[in-house]
Amino acid sequence: MGKMKYAIIGAGPSGLSCAKVFKDMGISFQGFESSETVGGLWNFDNPQSPLYPNVHLISSRDKTEFKHFPMSQIEEDYPHHSKVFNYLKRYAKHYDLTKHFRFNTPIKNVERLKDGRWMVEFFGGDFQMFKGVIIATGLYSKPLYPEIKGDFQGKIVHSSKVKEFESYRNKSVLIIGAGNSGCDLACDLSRIASHVGLSMRTGNHIIPKYLLGKPADNTSFGGNLPITLKQLVHEQFLGLISGKMQSFGLPKPKFRIYEKHPIVNSELKYQIGHGHIKVHGEAEKFEGTTVYFSDGVRKSFDTVILATGFKLSFPFISNSHLNLQEGSPQLFLNIFNKNRRNLFIMGMVSSLGLGWEGRYQQALLIGKYLQARKSARFTALKFERLMRKIPDLSGGYNYRNASSENYYVNDQAYMRLLKKGINLLSYG
Repeated sequence: MGKMKYAIIGAGPSGLSCAKVFKDMGISFQGFESSETVGGLWNFDNPQSPLYPNVHLISSRDKTEFKHFPMSQIEEDYPHHSKVFNYLKRYAKHYDLTKHFRFNTPIKNVERLKDGRWMVEFFGGDFQMFKGVIIATGLYSKPLYPEIKGDFQGKIVHSSKVKEFESYRNKSVLIIGAGNSGCDLACDLSRIASHVGLSMRTGNHIIPKYLLGKPADNTSFGGNLPITLKQLVHEQFLGLISGKMQSFGLPKPKFRIYEKHPIVNSELKYQIGHGHIKVHGEAEKFEGTTVYFSDGVRKSFDTVILATGFKLSFPFISNSHLNLQEGSPQLFLNIFNKNRRNLFIMGMVSSLGLGWEGRYQQALLIGKYLQARKSARFTALKFERLMRKIPDLSGGYNYRNASSENYYVNDQAYMRLLKKGINLLSYG
């Protein structure tokens, strides 16, 4: 019998970074990917990908890239998804990771045995035993559909299923949901549709992609101010340079900036101001092709696109292994389950500035922990004592009241804790 391996499920940025770390550390592993190549959701041809045709990075190139593998072959600050996909393929080739993955291999079931090992079952009845499992399938696998009264008689589709734009030409289109995807879609379709409506349940802060001539996430001012003062300064600055939300028919946010992932968009207010996008309240009811909104307006549309996000889903593993509370796994640093020491989740974080370097640091922490369990048991025990308490990952921001994502983290606070754990496991 060969050496027991760890299973890495998913070959997107998280799975690839984990594979690189394990390869560098000499940790035996086998990767699995449901589609035909690496890239995860950035592979537009992956049936599970939520990408639509004109998706670009929301965070800038410099804030997204792996620091050990810069996006030096990409000139744009916010590259198209096809260039991001090619970057990930180059990453896998450069570090010789592709040969460690089995492609076109969706996972049917992952189950823990009494002896602590894990059985990974594939469709068709085949299975394989592993020492541990790293789930790296991301946050965007299961579309979330809102509950709206009535039935819409026109075309209705989730944003993750929008794979071409031509069928929307000269149509009246309603986008329900005003997160980053919804706002980007509204702007893209406003160029070819006869009319675009944008239904917003609540307001949000809008940050343009460029500030002071640089990508917004590369522009830093007021970083040393107390949080509440920093929020006030940034809100006032954004209002000064791009106008108040209400001036464009957008609802005023009921929370402070950075308490929820902001809309990063330079075009939305422009398109609204030119009459190409009309903002509506919450969509409350469908009747034929008519949509009734919470602000009393009713209007007919040819098509409704639900840009309503995704539900965290790991369909191949029982919830009993995930320490669920309020529908989400409660894990130390959103990675480690204190009751399942050889089961890990990577990429279960949402953040304004964490980028893929944050995923790589997650992988380093997992790798260091596995090494310590093997050769520095006392150090591993010290780290396991930390797992007993879920730390505050908010960095002092009030995320809880503004966002339902209890895996949302402050990037700076989160990176500090990752590096603290890596140092502990490296030096005891």
